[in-house]
Amino acid sequence: MSLTADSMLVTTGSQQALYLIGDCLIDPGDIVIAAAPKLLRLHGHARLIGATILTVPMDEDGMDVEAVGRLLERLEREGGCRE
Repeated sequence: MSLTADSMLVTTGSQQALYLIGDCLIDPGDIVIAAAPKLLRLHGHARLIGATILTVPMDEDGMDVEAVGRLLERLEREGGCRE
């Protein structure tokens, strides 16, 4: 990688980093799928932006990808997000 100082951002902690990432990547109406237990601060920030966070369980390898698949199928059947 050819990184420069212009391609880096230093934060005072993970919460600030999540806040900035949320501001850049999450738009009102977005659905964010996160591993449970969810990051409460990310959840609150996403709600302020106007997004919805849905969670899936974790297994020994991380986020349960089969649960993500089931959630995506449900969202497709229902035509969007219904918590």
